[in-house]
Amino acid sequence: MRNVPAPQYPMRLTAYSWREKQPNSPSAIAQ
Repeated sequence: MRNVPAPQYPMRLTAYSWREKQPNSPSAIAQ
């Protein structure tokens, strides 16, 4: 159960990078 929050960290970092790379994308804002 301690390994659950681990994969959540990289996923969040990816979402931030996506928004920074595609700030004009409606999909990025929705996420």
